[in-house]
Amino acid sequence: MADKASRHDGYWSQSLDDLLGALECTADGLSTDEARQRLTRYGQNTGWFVESVLSASLVIFVLRSRLPFLHSLPSRSMLAVAGLVAAATLASPYSPLAALIGFEPLPWPYLVVVLVIVAAYLASAEWVKRWFYRWASG
Repeated sequence: MADKASRHDGYWSQSLDDLLGALECTADGLSTDEARQRLTRYGQNTGWFVESVLSASLVIFVLRSRLPFLHSLPSRSMLAVAGLVAAATLASPYSPLAALIGFEPLPWPYLVVVLVIVAAYLASAEWVKRWFYRWASG
């Protein structure tokens, strides 16, 4: 019988997913709380959408490698796709299609708050990833 379970089995990967999911929920909660204080109902939906898509499309750079994300360069195509997703997400509330999908323009101060929340989420995800891999390696 092995001394330790393999740290790469489903249990350990699920544990990392759970930790990162809790971080994402915290980021969503912060942006939603900020939106409730500053925006209409449609603005709240728009703000949640922008924060969620930016978080999800950028966290891939943190999670794609065990290395710190600044030490592991992604491919140009990965950067391009994530950049296009981020640009389309940021532009969507200001586009002519915004009203069709129930979006409204976000005030710039709120958008800055969302960007700070996303940056804090990414930094926290990097910290959790480092902690997790140190813990998982025994």
